[in-house]
Amino acid sequence: MDRDDEGWSQYVIIPDQDIIKFLKSQEAKTNYNFDLKGYEDKIRERYSDIINNNSNKGELYLSLPPNFHIWATMNTSDQSLFPMDSAFKRRWDWEYLPINPEHEKVKGLKILVNNQEYDYPGFLNKINSLIKSILKSADKQIGEFFVKSKDGKPISFEDFRDKILFYLFNDVFKDNKSFREDFYPETELSLFEDLSSMDNKKQEEIVSKWLSDKLEVNSI
Repeated sequence: MDRDDEGWSQYVIIPDQDIIKFLKSQEAKTNYNFDLKGYEDKIRERYSDIINNNSNKGELYLSLPPNFHIWATMNTSDQSLFPMDSAFKRRWDWEYLPINPEHEKVKGLKILVNNQEYDYPGFLNKINSLIKSILKSADKQIGEFFVKSKDGKPISFEDFRDKILFYLFNDVFKDNKSFREDFYPETELSLFEDLSSMDNKKQEEIVSKWLSDKLEVNSI
């Protein structure tokens, strides 16, 4: 994946028979003339020094041409990102896209809790500010599409509880005492399971009070 100044791979590989078989199958499907021999000749000419120093001179060689691009997205809060090999990551150009609570697809979206509608973008701003202040990190913030509206309807209490609150308790603040004390003031409760074991009315009362009193999210 390392590219030179003209966009070609800096190195070539010897593809296995599965890749060669796939390329030939695509030629048959698309009627695109993938001139494997012509391509090989160009590769051999461009990378002659590398190939001539390789004992497998008779093999087919493959490289990425300048007009081949790979686009990908990655959630920086994804746990699997951190152990990803840095040698792999440095071969990409990166553009950071910040969370946007004012995105047109979530602007005006509500959360329905205890017969009250709470402003979802306002919640995102408040909870992400809390995450940054407690963890001293921008990691684990909640993106605007963490929970999606169904047909433009308010986010249900069940979705809010089972997706967002579960994430906050068991991933974001799993080792944080202050979050739990704010969520369950003046009680011995501290777990998500404590909430889920209550009847629905009590659950919604607790969550509504937390949204209003602790996060100060506007109800509509």
